[in-house]
Amino acid sequence: MFDADQKLVLELADAISATPAKVTDELREHLRKRFSTAQLVELGGAIAWENYRARSNRVFGFGSEGFYQPRTTPTTEMA
Repeated sequence: MFDADQKLVLELADAISATPAKVTDELREHLRKRFSTAQLVELGGAIAWENYRARSNRVFGFGSEGFYQPRTTPTTEMA
């Protein structure tokens, strides 16, 4: 469903959004091979901004709209 670049960006989003952030050296190296410094700055900023907005919504009690439903059972990973 996602191409290799999209999967890499999603992995970055997961890593940045963790508490604390968990961007590994391995992930950083994969990102540097595919994206320029300018692209990484833009990606990091966009991800951080959306994470900030999501966390800020908690102040006002805004919850999920239900668009995302976490997996409840393990599935095989698709290539």
